[in-house]
Amino acid sequence: MKKYFLVCTAYLFVLIFNVCLTVYFFSKPPLYVLHLGQTSFFEVWPSLSIKNSRWLIFFGMIVISFIPLLLSSISKKEKCSSNNSSFRWLFDSLLPLSLLPLACVPLLVADKLTAFWNTNAPIFFLLIIISIVLTRFLSPLLDHQDKQSRGTIVWAVLILLFSLTVYATSGFIFSSTVGEHVGDEGHYLIQARSLYEDGDLDLKNNILDSLDDQEDPAAVCLFNYHIAPNSRDGAWYSWHPYGLSVLLAPTTLWGLTGRHIALGFISGLGLAGLFLLCRRMGSGTLASLLAVLSLGTSVYWGLYSMRALPEVLGGTLAIWTFWAIATQQQRPWLTLLVAAACCVFMPFAQTRFVPVSLMGIGLYGLFGLLGHEPLKTKLFRLSAFTLLCIAGYGLYLAIQTSMFSGGGSYPIRETLFSYPIGAWAVLASDRGLVSIFPVFLWLAGAMVVWFITDKANRLFCLGIAATFLACLLTSNTYPGYTGGSSLPGRYLVVVVPLLFVAAAVMLERAEGIGRAIFFGLSLFSTLLLVSTLFHLENVGRAFILPIHRLSSFPLFQGLYFPHAAITQQLSQEALWTSVYVVLGFFGLWAILFFRFKRQVISVIMLLIILAAGVHAAQLRGYITPNVFTYFHALPIDEAKYLELNDPLAKRHPWTIPLDVEKFHAFTGDIVGDVAQGDLLFRQAQEGRHDAGMMAFGRHRYVFPGSFAVTFDLVLQSEKDAFIASLDIAMDEGRHILASLDTAAKQGSGRVSLEFESEGFWVVEPRVYYHGIGSIDLHGVVIQENFVDHESPPKMAFYRVPQEAMLHVFPFYLSQIQMKNK
Repeated sequence: MKKYFLVCTAYLFVLIFNVCLTVYFFSKPPLYVLHLGQTSFFEVWPSLSIKNSRWLIFFGMIVISFIPLLLSSISKKEKCSSNNSSFRWLFDSLLPLSLLPLACVPLLVADKLTAFWNTNAPIFFLLIIISIVLTRFLSPLLDHQDKQSRGTIVWAVLILLFSLTVYATSGFIFSSTVGEHVGDEGHYLIQARSLYEDGDLDLKNNILDSLDDQEDPAAVCLFNYHIAPNSRDGAWYSWHPYGLSVLLAPTTLWGLTGRHIALGFISGLGLAGLFLLCRRMGSGTLASLLAVLSLGTSVYWGLYSMRALPEVLGGTLAIWTFWAIATQQQRPWLTLLVAAACCVFMPFAQTRFVPVSLMGIGLYGLFGLLGHEPLKTKLFRLSAFTLLCIAGYGLYLAIQTSMFSGGGSYPIRETLFSYPIGAWAVLASDRGLVSIFPVFLWLAGAMVVWFITDKANRLFCLGIAATFLACLLTSNTYPGYTGGSSLPGRYLVVVVPLLFVAAAVMLERAEGIGRAIFFGLSLFSTLLLVSTLFHLENVGRAFILPIHRLSSFPLFQGLYFPHAAITQQLSQEALWTSVYVVLGFFGLWAILFFRFKRQVISVIMLLIILAAGVHAAQLRGYITPNVFTYFHALPIDEAKYLELNDPLAKRHPWTIPLDVEKFHAFTGDIVGDVAQGDLLFRQAQEGRHDAGMMAFGRHRYVFPGSFAVTFDLVLQSEKDAFIASLDIAMDEGRHILASLDTAAKQGSGRVSLEFESEGFWVVEPRVYYHGIGSIDLHGVVIQENFVDHESPPKMAFYRVPQEAMLHVFPFYLSQIQMKNK
């Protein structure tokens, strides 16, 4: 028994050490590699100690990964009493964590791998290990969970409060960093402000107050402000519906804080409703919580919950509508009020929600008719529901008619089914839902299996599927299916949460591999959310395409992305993208459905899906990273060692051109008209300008080596005298590296000053005009100075400060990147 205790203690110690080691190396990678093409790359080492001993660490990580496996095997051979069974279950569940250091191995040899494997091997290995651990840990609980409704309301309230706190806090940080409104957000916020300040939706005074007082209202481009051209009585009404603005108007007084509390409450209410809906459809507490967590921690729902857009509001209304449909036999009159309120408010929130609203009305009536109430009671209640919906829609149409000629803010018939391929592109393309929310494929497969296997709830499942298709075909079959400056799948947020009911049900019935896939796909979307928020300052407004933007960050270059643009003319890349998504759907359906030889089928289907996905990703090519973003995101204060690895026989010289108009000057003028396509240059002339500095203040970092600064000049003078003095200065002119006086006899052309840099110096090219003759300065270029027939010096340096890296390398590396395309 004592030996068993010692073995278990050692097992836990090594396991915790492996987890901590993995966290450390992922938070502080040992090596950053920026791939500049198929063969060129730039490597940055934050630590010389790790660089010099990386192979020892490499093999050490492999060895330490298998020590817990050995200890676990030894512990199984030891005799133990029955009360240790719970410890054995815990140890077995956590055992895959011992392999986590293997995820760090590719980080140590990133300079030996391509961008694709360098990025995806550690990330997906990490996701796979965590998914397996979650599956082994939660499967016994899912298999034996209590289906009773005890504590359901308490859990729902906790979900609401937790979501409110998290989304309100993160939303405040998000808007403070990125901006208070992005894309369509501003159009909803200005309506909220107009309602709060003026008590109306006429935005004319709000827009004109923000413009120059001299601007003619007739000259304002109303399209830029999304003002409906068919607004009545000369008013300026937005073509965006005002339902969300009505809810946000009272929070205007509390600014950004009040707004995100309201948005967090709406999102939390939706997740709480989803939990109640899953429980109502028969899933246990744990499965329902996992479904809510999968949605709530995804980049899809998470970022939309932080934005002043009506999508999450629509999703919340749809969730509570279906909760009312499922619960009306137990609480007929309460659900009547909930369903009527949600279905009536949907059109006010967004015109695109009308099909979802009508589906909710129809399904509530259908399930009410099929219920077990007495016929008279049933007809009376459903008649009351119908009258409430008619009254609500009548109010909506009356308000719309009073605001817009024709009763609508934009012509719906002209957009409906005008671009049918959009319904597929919104799912599968590079701007599609699956690209950032791959668990959708699992949800779609689960819906089919749920429909086939659950006869009692088959009609309800069919109702969810029909509602999803109604939204897909009415909101996404026109060229604007992407939703503008928004995350992919914007117009599906209202219905996607409903699919998680099938997820909660099927999580209890699925085998281990099906659950592991669900966890892995969910974690990928969570990873995107966490990474976006972690790098939010550098991501900025590009959060609308998280994978595109994150591909320019360390650890994410070459991230698996098998999605191409899908248009009516299908390219080869788009065709393989479609094949991958279709295979993903049918493959996951097969894994969830077939019980005979499930392991064999699962492995075969996963290999087929993976092969199609990798081929599609390789065919598409990885997203070209932004070099400047990459260096700004490097989380190091100093590179202990960095090196450019370029296999070309001769690399071109490091070159930085300086725009002459950006120099400071005490004399002279900037000549040229950019609007006419002229190239700007600086000019100083005798009689017009006094003697003085005509170009200074453009400081640039250089690295150790030989450099030449070339001035492109035109000199004219009738006198035999120096017109200007050129120099290369440091420390605000206290140290001159090179200087030269120029005379008119030297004529026009390029004049170069050479100097040697012994470190990462900040140099300043300067031009001093003596007040004689005239001088035109057309350009200044700083360039490495090595003779063409000489081999270029190797770009490898020790102890490089972060600021020097930011100013020396990005522009030059981007040139190499363009050359290697």
